[in-house]
Amino acid sequence: MAKHPGAAVERRAPEGDVCASVVAAVSEATGAENDSLDPLYTVVEPGVLRSLCQTRPGVEGHVTFTWAGCEVTVHSDRRVLVRERTAGRPAD
Repeated sequence: MAKHPGAAVERRAPEGDVCASVVAAVSEATGAENDSLDPLYTVVEPGVLRSLCQTRPGVEGHVTFTWAGCEVTVHSDRRVLVRERTAGRPAD
C-alpha cells in the first residue's frame, strides 16, 4: 500500500459507494491496510454519509471528521478528501 505522507488524497466516490471510498482514501493516505483500520462506524454514522451524497442537485454540503489520524471531508457531490493530520497542524 503506497503511503502519501502529508499529501492530500482526493477521490470521487462512485454512486452509492461513499463509505468504501472513504476507507480506501484513508488507507492510501496512511499506508494502512483497509482491515487494520477501526470500523468507520466508530467515528461517523455511515447512513449520514450516504444521505449527504444523495442530496438533490444544487444542494451542497459536507461532513468533516477525524479518523485514523486523518481529517476526512466528504462532500455532497461525492468528493472525498483525506489529509493526514500533522503534529503542528491545529484542529479545525
